[in-house]
Order: sequence, then C-alpha cells, then structure tokens
Amino acid sequence: MVSHIDMRLEGDCMSKPITIHQAAEKAQQLEFINQLIESYPHQIQDSEISVISSLMAKLSGDIAVFLIEEINKSAEVMG
Repeated sequence: MVSHIDMRLEGDCMSKPITIHQAAEKAQQLEFINQLIESYPHQIQDSEISVISSLMAKLSGDIAVFLIEEINKSAEVMG
C-alpha cells in the first residue's frame, strides 16, 4: 500500500484533485516538453531552464499525486 504523499509545489496546496483526463493531458504536456528539450538542447537559454524545470515539476507532481490517490483508492477497495 502506498502512503499519501503530497508532492504539490508550495503555494499550490489548495488545488483541486484532477481527473484521469487531466492527468493524461498533463502527462502529454510533460512528454512534449521533454521532446523539445531533447530536440533543441542548445537553443534553451539559461534563464528558461528554471521556468521549464518548475513547469515540469508542477506537471509531474500533479500526475504523481493523482496516481498515488488512485492507488490508495484501489487498495482500500481490495483490502
């Protein structure tokens, strides 16, 4: 059983739970950002790295929280 871990960024603790469709959209956005970084690594300015990494942390954190909550729901049903 996975314990609940809140991976949301500070200041975002009041955000509403996301749906499976929103989690999928965030995952696609994260994949797109990764593809851009991989395709154009030398065209990203140093000042943009911080913004990009913050966005990636937010997207992946929201997805992780969603998945952990879903795992916990499944564990409650089964156990």
